Amino acid sequence: MEKPIKIWQLFNAAIVTLLGTLLHFLYGLTGDCAWVAPFSAVNESTFEHMKILFFPMLLFAIIEGFFFRDNKAFWCIKLKGTLLG
Repeated sequence: MEKPIKIWQLFNAAIVTLLGTLLHFLYGLTGDCAWVAPFSAVNESTFEHMKILFFPMLLFAIIEGFFFRDNKAFWCIKLKGTLLG
């Protein structure tokens, strides 16, 4: 069981990095679209950069939750990881 968790976490890091990079530029690419603003970076503030880390991590945690539902500490661990990010 140890090896699949490591593979999932490496995949998680890659996906979060790619989605975060996309969200960093998405607001500008959509022509300042209002419905994109709550999820992507609107300006270069610290809060905006926290958003582009939080939402991809949340999305991937929900996906992972279906695969690791037997692990009772899964959501506690994911919450800690997201908050530390």
